[in-house]
Amino acid sequence: MKFKAAFHYRFRTQLTLIACYLVFFFVLLGILPLIVSHLSTSGFHGNGSTDLVGPAMVFVLLISFNGIQSDFRFFIQNGISRLNFFLVNLLINFLVSMGVSFILVCIQKFISYNFIKNIDYHLNIVDVYARGDFSQSIVLFSLLLFLVSSFALLAAIFNDRFSTRQKVITLAILIALPIMFSIFSQSDTASSIAFSKFFVWALGLQSSLPSISHFSVTLTILTSGIFLIAYPLNKRRIIQQ
Repeated sequence: MKFKAAFHYRFRTQLTLIACYLVFFFVLLGILPLIVSHLSTSGFHGNGSTDLVGPAMVFVLLISFNGIQSDFRFFIQNGISRLNFFLVNLLINFLVSMGVSFILVCIQKFISYNFIKNIDYHLNIVDVYARGDFSQSIVLFSLLLFLVSSFALLAAIFNDRFSTRQKVITLAILIALPIMFSIFSQSDTASSIAFSKFFVWALGLQSSLPSISHFSVTLTILTSGIFLIAYPLNKRRIIQQ
């Protein structure tokens, strides 16, 4: 199986999943206004509100994790190299991130504002940085989804490569890291103050208007770092029986 054939196979699979996600989404798009209208007649006043970013992140996380885990044995046994398998999933994740972000930004900007009167659809974290700009919203949303899908790719490879004990140890470290970071950031040492300033800068929050460029660079660096870890792990990945 060559790169092109593997790409077409994965692309068709992901398109099917995206179509199912959108069907489910549009069903909710029709049902939620009816629920809010019913609540309005029952004494509830105001518009309902829902976020589009969180569900999209969960969706991309799940299909990326399942994609690289379920098809590995099939691709390797049909002659595709580990490098091509990795690149196919990388490209598919990028295209899925771009496609989903474009569709949801269009829904938020055009459909919900023009046709849905009693439900407000938000892109919460994206709107903070893009401030309603159409192209910037798509780019930032795509980077965010690409980071999530890349993390799922790494998690799937890690899940296959390591034993249960190693997984438990790694999970314990990941849980402990935010606690350690919180303790460290609350101290008054020069190093903790410098790190806190760098963290704020990386998130683009150093001024009253959040910087989309700083945050985008941070997302790109994190995604690149995940690739640097995931590639050697995938290169030594064994076929599960």
